[in-house]
Amino acid sequence: MKMILNKNFVGLILSYGVGIFPLFLLIGPLVSEILLILIIVFASIIIIKDKQYKYLNKYLLFFGLFYLSTVFSTLINFYNFDNTKGAIFYFRIILFPFGIWFLINNHNIFNKKIIYFYTLFLSE
Repeated sequence: MKMILNKNFVGLILSYGVGIFPLFLLIGPLVSEILLILIIVFASIIIIKDKQYKYLNKYLLFFGLFYLSTVFSTLINFYNFDNTKGAIFYFRIILFPFGIWFLINNHNIFNKKIIYFYTLFLSE
C-alpha cells in the first residue's frame, strides 16, 4: 500500500518547522539547513504546480541578479578560489524568504501553540 502525503499535511509540518526554526538554529547547522532546503523545495514545487506566480516577483529577480553579479565577480577574481566555491551555493538564502512568504500566506503558522512556545522560550 502506497502512502501519499497530502500537500496540506506537509505544509503544516513545514509551517511548524518555520515556527521553531530559531530553536533549530540553536541545535546546530545541519537541522536548520535541512529544514531550509525542505521549505525551498516544497514551496518551489507547489508554486510551479499550482501556478502561483505572484511569489516570483521583481524582488526575486533583483536578488537573483545581485547574486549572479557577485558570483560572477568572485569567479573573475582568482585571488582566493577556495572561498568562492562555498559562495556558489548561497542562492538558498535568496529563496528562503520566498518560501517563508508562501507558507505564511497558505498555512496558519501563528496559532496559539506557536505563540505560547515563543512566549515561554523568550521569557527565560
